[in-house]
Amino acid sequence: MSIYLWSGHAVAYVVEENLYGWNGQHTGWFVNGVLYNRRGQRAGSIGGKCPCALYATPVSSDQRGQTQGFRRYSQGRHYL
Repeated sequence: MSIYLWSGHAVAYVVEENLYGWNGQHTGWFVNGVLYNRRGQRAGSIGGKCPCALYATPVSSDQRGQTQGFRRYSQGRHYL
C-alpha cells in the first residue's frame, strides 16, 4: 500500500506494519488503520479511525441564535 499527499504525490509505502519513505528510510508504523511516527505518536489515520469529525455538520438557525446570545453575554468578560 502507498501513502499519497492530497496533491497526488506518493510519499511512502507500507510493508506489513512498517512505513517507509521512498528513500527507503523507516518512518513509522501503520497499525489497524492508524499511522504512527517513529516516536510512537499518532500522525494520521484512515477515515473510520479518525477521532475527529472529517466533515463539518451544518448548524441550524436555532443553534445560531443560541450561540449569538452567549457571545453577547460573554463580551468583555475575560478570565484567566
